[in-house]
Amino acid sequence: MSTTFHTYVKKYQAVRPERLYGDFRKYTETAFTTDDASIYFIVKCMAAEWLPDTFVVGGNYNLLGRLRVDGKEHDVPLDMGAFWFAMPQIQQHFPAKDQMSEYFMARSKAATGLSVPNAVKYQRGTSI
Repeated sequence: MSTTFHTYVKKYQAVRPERLYGDFRKYTETAFTTDDASIYFIVKCMAAEWLPDTFVVGGNYNLLGRLRVDGKEHDVPLDMGAFWFAMPQIQQHFPAKDQMSEYFMARSKAATGLSVPNAVKYQRGTSI
């Protein structure tokens, strides 16, 4: 007999068990882990296999790709703007992810010299 626990998770942060305590804790501790998170689970799950050839640069500062878990493929959007904005050092200088993204992308000049929206600069200028 197997036991299955079903839940709905709105927001999560995956952390390796050895990084929950000791010297590594300062690298995994964020506003989410200190202010928002209230339940911790240490679970064993099936290994996920990233499928690198499926990744493309999408709109709105996202990378889009697929991963395989237990023989099934799943679409995975990676919000790179949110990834960088989650760093406390970045949050000290910008009130929102969109403002941070616009600031850094505005410093990049379009190759043609034309006025190109920043999201398009990211899409065309990013390689995987």
